[in-house]
Amino acid sequence: MNGYQCETHDVLTDDGYIVIAHRIVTGINGPPVILQHGFLEASDNFLLLKENSLAFLLAEAGYDVWMTNFRGNYYSRGHVKYDRSMTSYWNFSFHECGYYDIPAFIDKIILVTGYPQVFYIGHSMGTTAFIVMASSRPEYNAKIRAALLMAQVVITPSLNELSFPMKMVIKYATTFCVSIFLVITLII
Repeated sequence: MNGYQCETHDVLTDDGYIVIAHRIVTGINGPPVILQHGFLEASDNFLLLKENSLAFLLAEAGYDVWMTNFRGNYYSRGHVKYDRSMTSYWNFSFHECGYYDIPAFIDKIILVTGYPQVFYIGHSMGTTAFIVMASSRPEYNAKIRAALLMAQVVITPSLNELSFPMKMVIKYATTFCVSIFLVITLII
């Protein structure tokens, strides 16, 4: 992975889902940052631009990069009780991703790294779920050093409506996000 090793971490949520976090191993003990994907996406979206990808740029800047996957996506398909073929498995929304998945990722990352706080960068559904967590589980707010929330989703448009804007965002977003994130971390 662009010269880096990758770790895969299984994370158990309080409601029984097994969600997956991919960690870029750099050998540098920098502050952890969560990259949370958007609607119908996965952690590998943060690697599409190869060496210019947000994940690699942050790793090069010394951050401990954790790309997390919400329940039900390509990587996070497990549950302790339900199978994906069962209707009960799919009985969740943005709310459960924010209420259960993000806190589970935060707790796991704090446990593994020893850092008391994480940076959070969310895109699309990753922003909406973060707002759910921050408002419904305020005890986690103290575990967030700073959050960068991009393109919040409230009502999900059709896939055709996502195509053109996403092409424009992908073209310019990485450089912009890294610049904004680095400025924010310098201020804090």
